[in-house]
Amino acid sequence: MAKWDTEYNVETVFDLLDDWRNLPSYQLERRADIFFAYYLKEIMKEFCSEEIDYCQIIPEFPVKKEKEDDYRSNKVDYAVFCEKYLYLIELKTDMATLKASLNGDQSKYLKRAKKTAFSRLIGDIPKIGQKSSQKKKYKCLIERLNKLTMPLYGFELTGEPWAEMIKQFEDKKKKSEIPEKEKKIIYICPIESEEEQKRENKHIDCFIHFGKIAELLEKDNERFSKSLNEWIKAE
Repeated sequence: MAKWDTEYNVETVFDLLDDWRNLPSYQLERRADIFFAYYLKEIMKEFCSEEIDYCQIIPEFPVKKEKEDDYRSNKVDYAVFCEKYLYLIELKTDMATLKASLNGDQSKYLKRAKKTAFSRLIGDIPKIGQKSSQKKKYKCLIERLNKLTMPLYGFELTGEPWAEMIKQFEDKKKKSEIPEKEKKIIYICPIESEEEQKRENKHIDCFIHFGKIAELLEKDNERFSKSLNEWIKAE
């Protein structure tokens, strides 16, 4: 049985994560993602040479499913909107889920997203929202995208009725008024694996391993850095 300080502090939070990740069905990824999100600015600067703000990060970014009449979506852990690139980032906290991702449906839809025009990826979001039961949340997402895309494209994704919003965007696409943005796919994962070298995974631009992040954050957050190294050992 693990022992830790019973005081309510960040040490206890990481002690719990370190311990509970070893239990069946406990999904560390869902609990730890906020810490990775908090340090995504430093991670992007160090490993992608990108200076970003939190407003450029969209968690659980929806990518429409492939069939034209299917308005459901797959979710990408983080989408980061930069001037030249759209980064699609997946976080994996254990190697089993990484392997499943690289050999399964997730890899397929990320590969498809990379090939899809940026204008279509963004243009699909009002279509998803129109069919979703979470219309209020999709309007919030569209407002955020508006702030991110307006300086670059001069296009207003307004809060107008969904059909009008979709029509506006389609008109912009037809007139080629939406410049494209290259996509880059990044995986954040515990350690290097043989899966990274497979030919079918060459669409992934970068694998960032926990050890490198631990080194980067050692001075800024020694406790998170310690847990990252623990999570590596468990693999």
